[in-house]
Amino acid sequence: MKNRGKNIRRWLQFKETRIAAIVTLFNMELVVIPFILKGFLGLEGAVLKMAAGSWATAELSFWYWFSGWAFKIMRESEPIKEAALIIKSAGKKEFVEVRNTTLAQRLDEWIYKHIMGHFDLESGPHKKFFIFLKGLGYVFGLLAIFVVSIFPVIWFVPFTICRWADWKVGISVVFVANFVRNVGFAEAWDRVWVFLF
Repeated sequence: MKNRGKNIRRWLQFKETRIAAIVTLFNMELVVIPFILKGFLGLEGAVLKMAAGSWATAELSFWYWFSGWAFKIMRESEPIKEAALIIKSAGKKEFVEVRNTTLAQRLDEWIYKHIMGHFDLESGPHKKFFIFLKGLGYVFGLLAIFVVSIFPVIWFVPFTICRWADWKVGISVVFVANFVRNVGFAEAWDRVWVFLF
């Protein structure tokens, strides 16, 4: 528990983390749209939707920048540097010695022959079929990212995965889904506001 408090204090010393806490408090769906855009500014209809979508895009742009900054800080931390040093010091010699045993070699050859060899795009007889499946995977993967990103809170999962993988197309889909989600919330708050006030 002592380390957790120490870690929180360490992260709070950065102004970027304090700004992220403020951005978190101004949640788009529950604070910004109903109380700032609708309540304080009095926006309605298409203007409200465009303002909500634009504000949400700016907010997600901040999270994109912040996650890159946080990853950089984490990579520069002492535990990560020590782990990288340990991995480099182990070297490849120990790995090669383990791999050169006859059982491991036979297992490796069997796996390639019966499993991996069938999916080799360069030498496989069904090259066009595998290219089609790969393209289909992109279509369904991007569709899945879009569908998951439409929902509040869990949009963070595809965003984080795409950010870690540095997948620009996936991030673009998250941005589009974020815009659509917040336009939907603006429409919902526009209708609810009529009943409340």
